Amino acid sequence: MSLAKKSFFFLFLLSIFGSQTTLGFQVSTDTSSVVEVRIPHEDSIEAYQNDEDFNYEVDPEESQSWMLLFLVWILDLFGKVFGNTYGVISLKFILILFFVIALALLINALFKGNMGSAFTGQSASKKLKVDLNNEHIDSVDLDALMKEAIRNNDFRLAARYLYLKALQNLNEANLIVWAVDKTNSEYLNEIQNHPGREAFSKLTLIHDYTEYGDFEIDDSGFSNMKRHYENLLAKLGSRS
Repeated sequence: MSLAKKSFFFLFLLSIFGSQTTLGFQVSTDTSSVVEVRIPHEDSIEAYQNDEDFNYEVDPEESQSWMLLFLVWILDLFGKVFGNTYGVISLKFILILFFVIALALLINALFKGNMGSAFTGQSASKKLKVDLNNEHIDSVDLDALMKEAIRNNDFRLAARYLYLKALQNLNEANLIVWAVDKTNSEYLNEIQNHPGREAFSKLTLIHDYTEYGDFEIDDSGFSNMKRHYENLLAKLGSRS
């Protein structure tokens, strides 16, 4: 069979296959159903025409809030300085930085200046936070500082100095080893079996409530704390 006849025969078979495939996918058409044409009422058309939400020929009114105008001005300023692309990136970075700083200040305020306790998991009430200007506790005249605080009716500060004085007495009696980075619970553990532990524990409780718990203490409360201090001295065999 010649090449021309073979080509003709191939095209003939292809046309038959194509026609059969087309016929196999024909979709019937419904010509018997009645199409109902609905015409809207003139009042409905007029109502839609008067509704601004359906008016697509005008641009929607832009918000004129001061916040939007300020952000547009900032974005435009950054675009002029850094270029449009870098301006947007720089603005996003500054906004994120501002948010992080604001969040850090909020956390610091919630933890009353002890933001580190939010991340370390250690309660700030367990730390003794008194600035002694890096001096050793034995060299500080706590009596003078306490008297001045009482004279100024600052009993919260006086309670702090009284507690430090208790630590000073325990340190002088070689019952504890004072260190600025120690916690109050560590001092309690050092005098675990000493008869003065109960009095010192009550002193610690009052100190922590007033120092870290924002509990107010007045003259009467300070006098009660001082009685526990005197009980501690009695157990130490000392005098104030």
